[in-house]
Amino acid sequence: MGPVVGGFAAHAKGWRWTIWELMWLSGAALVMLFFFFPETSEANILYRRAKRIRKATGNPALRSQSEIDAANMTARDRTAEILVRPFTLNFQEPIVLVLNLYIALIYALLYIWFESFPIVFIDIYHFRPQFLGLAFLGVLVGAIVTVPPFFYYLRHWQEPKYGSTGELKPEERMPVAIFGALVVPICLFWFGWSSRASIHWIMPIIGSSFFSVAGLLLFVSICSRFDLHARLTACWHNRMLSSIISRMPIQLMLHLSSQETTSSARVSAPPSLFSQVRCTAISVSVGRAHSWR
Repeated sequence: MGPVVGGFAAHAKGWRWTIWELMWLSGAALVMLFFFFPETSEANILYRRAKRIRKATGNPALRSQSEIDAANMTARDRTAEILVRPFTLNFQEPIVLVLNLYIALIYALLYIWFESFPIVFIDIYHFRPQFLGLAFLGVLVGAIVTVPPFFYYLRHWQEPKYGSTGELKPEERMPVAIFGALVVPICLFWFGWSSRASIHWIMPIIGSSFFSVAGLLLFVSICSRFDLHARLTACWHNRMLSSIISRMPIQLMLHLSSQETTSSARVSAPPSLFSQVRCTAISVSVGRAHSWR
């Protein structure tokens, strides 16, 4: 909904209003999460429980495990934990590095692909600038259609695989990600080769809906796979930092080159190129996942 609302606001009030709307929505979400979102961190829950028990009993020796661990850490240990471990996690765990690079590729393709929307819908289909955001409704519809069957899959196929202790092998989350990886090239080929004046504008919009299908399955499956394993190994924040370290440089480089690529070539050429890259990445990822399993 962001491009839809932002497109009309920018046309009527100027580009600054897109920032105001983002601030309002983010602020409202922050207030809702702060007051109504329950705490789920095991370490934080135990810390608060120990704090209440100390206050009730007056016994200062009662401490949670996280407090004991923090008391035994030096400043050097904390610095290494924050600044060094994300890099070592990336380069000492091949599956972490490969999937971080894969997610970086997905993010970069998403930003590059969005650069082509003004070219397609304004230059080819002659949409008014304020109506450009409506072209993104296909992405919203794709996400809405994907959520019910995905939840059905989680409830009836994945949830029974949890062990008696509530644990699930991280690899059990990957089949959905492999399916999502196959959908991205379909989206890019469909969008790129249907974006021409002789074809109705609804066709590239329908093609764009497949990216949200793939993105939802990929991001939820891969990120939750890592987060589950990271919580079990007490390195969740390091996993997140390693993902950011891998993702941001690739996104930045490809995004800076995307405008020149999409403006100097036919609309169908960049999606075809990126689809071929994606197909290669799929082959490598599936092959390595099978060998590491």
